[in-house]
Amino acid sequence: MLAVMCALPFFLSPDEPEKLMVSITLLLSFTVLTDFINRKLPETSDNISTIVWYMTSLFVQAFLGVICNACVLILHKWDSERGERVFSRSRSASLPGEVAVATICQLPAHSRVDSVNLSDDASGTVDLSDAGKSSRAHKLNFCLIVINTTVLLALSLIAWLQMLL
Repeated sequence: MLAVMCALPFFLSPDEPEKLMVSITLLLSFTVLTDFINRKLPETSDNISTIVWYMTSLFVQAFLGVICNACVLILHKWDSERGERVFSRSRSASLPGEVAVATICQLPAHSRVDSVNLSDDASGTVDLSDAGKSSRAHKLNFCLIVINTTVLLALSLIAWLQMLL
């Protein structure tokens, strides 16, 4: 059950800071389970059992999951801060919609977007989110879902084959 839950934090959106807490909780759960298994195994064994190899590899995967989720959250924070810093306007300089659009259209080509939504909320920010494009954090999160699931399936397959042989 814990092995399947290793992929769970990557299915949460980078917008949710709880994904790092779920990763850390899984890592602590593996620590407790590994300690429990260590107490039940005989100490005079010459060979390392398959379950120990499997649990150790899952522990390493959970540890790397914490690091990867932290990287996704940091990348998401950087992207959101950069977007707010570049495309925000102060409330005191309230520009009319046409002037704001003209100012945004004069940005360099790599920072332009096709759809502009001018919101008149309390922060006075200009929302430039394009629904068709995903952020770098979302792309990295998707890649990590694929990698994590593939590694989990490979580790489980290897462990089952070793137990059968």
